[in-house]
Amino acid sequence: MTNHSDSTSALERFDRPPNGWFVLDIMPETMAGRRWVALMLDIDPDEIRKPHRECWVTIPGEHRSRDDAWEALEDMMATRH
Repeated sequence: MTNHSDSTSALERFDRPPNGWFVLDIMPETMAGRRWVALMLDIDPDEIRKPHRECWVTIPGEHRSRDDAWEALEDMMATRH
Protein backbone atom coordinates (compact mmCIF):
# COMPACT_ATOMS: atom_id res chain seq x y z
CA MET A 1 0.00 0.00 0.00
CA THR A 2 1.45 3.37 -0.97
CA ASN A 3 1.09 6.26 1.43
CA HIS A 4 0.89 9.74 -0.10
CA SER A 5 1.52 12.96 1.77
CA ASP A 6 -1.35 15.41 1.34
CA SER A 7 -0.67 18.96 2.45
CA THR A 8 -4.40 19.81 2.53
CA SER A 9 -5.33 17.06 4.98
CA ALA A 10 -3.92 15.52 8.14
CA LEU A 11 -5.30 12.14 7.06
CA GLU A 12 -3.14 9.49 5.45
CA ARG A 13 -3.85 8.74 1.81
CA PHE A 14 -3.60 5.27 0.25
CA ASP A 15 -3.82 3.76 -3.23
CA ARG A 16 -5.61 0.66 -1.90
CA PRO A 17 -8.24 0.23 0.83
CA PRO A 18 -6.74 -1.05 4.10
CA ASN A 19 -7.95 -4.55 5.01
CA GLY A 20 -10.84 -4.55 7.44
CA TRP A 21 -11.64 -0.85 7.07
CA PHE A 22 -15.12 0.52 6.27
CA VAL A 23 -16.22 3.09 3.70
CA LEU A 24 -17.88 6.10 5.29
CA ASP A 25 -18.39 8.07 2.07
CA ILE A 26 -16.98 8.81 -1.34
CA MET A 27 -16.62 12.23 -2.91
CA PRO A 28 -15.10 13.92 -5.92
CA GLU A 29 -11.46 14.76 -5.40
CA THR A 30 -11.82 18.00 -7.36
CA MET A 31 -14.65 20.24 -8.51
CA ALA A 32 -14.46 18.63 -11.96
CA GLY A 33 -15.80 15.49 -10.31
CA ARG A 34 -14.22 12.75 -12.44
CA ARG A 35 -11.58 11.64 -9.93
CA TRP A 36 -12.94 10.24 -6.68
CA VAL A 37 -11.71 9.41 -3.18
CA ALA A 38 -13.19 7.34 -0.37
CA LEU A 39 -13.16 8.31 3.28
CA MET A 40 -12.55 5.11 5.24
CA LEU A 41 -12.64 4.21 8.95
CA ASP A 42 -10.96 1.43 10.88
CA ILE A 43 -14.24 0.74 12.75
CA ASP A 44 -17.84 0.17 11.72
CA PRO A 45 -19.43 3.59 11.00
CA ASP A 46 -22.19 2.73 13.51
CA GLU A 47 -19.51 2.90 16.22
CA ILE A 48 -18.03 6.23 15.12
CA ARG A 49 -18.15 7.67 18.65
CA LYS A 50 -15.37 5.28 19.63
CA PRO A 51 -11.74 6.27 19.01
CA HIS A 52 -10.92 5.49 15.41
CA ARG A 53 -8.57 6.21 12.54
CA GLU A 54 -9.54 7.62 9.16
CA CYS A 55 -7.85 7.70 5.79
CA TRP A 56 -8.47 8.74 2.19
CA VAL A 57 -8.31 6.09 -0.52
CA THR A 58 -7.89 7.09 -4.15
CA ILE A 59 -10.39 5.39 -6.46
CA PRO A 60 -8.45 4.78 -9.69
CA GLY A 61 -9.69 6.03 -13.04
CA GLU A 62 -12.18 8.70 -13.94
CA HIS A 63 -15.85 8.17 -13.19
CA ARG A 64 -18.77 10.27 -14.41
CA SER A 65 -21.06 9.46 -11.52
CA ARG A 66 -20.99 8.60 -7.84
CA ASP A 67 -22.49 5.18 -8.66
CA ASP A 68 -19.65 4.43 -11.10
CA ALA A 69 -17.08 5.44 -8.47
CA TRP A 70 -18.78 3.23 -5.82
CA GLU A 71 -18.70 0.29 -8.23
CA ALA A 72 -14.98 0.82 -8.89
CA LEU A 73 -14.30 0.98 -5.14
CA GLU A 74 -16.32 -2.19 -4.52
CA ASP A 75 -14.29 -3.93 -7.24
CA MET A 76 -11.06 -2.82 -5.54
CA MET A 77 -12.23 -4.11 -2.18
CA ALA A 78 -13.37 -7.45 -3.63
CA THR A 79 -10.04 -8.10 -5.32
CA ARG A 80 -7.71 -7.01 -2.49
CA HIS A 81 -7.65 -10.42 -0.76
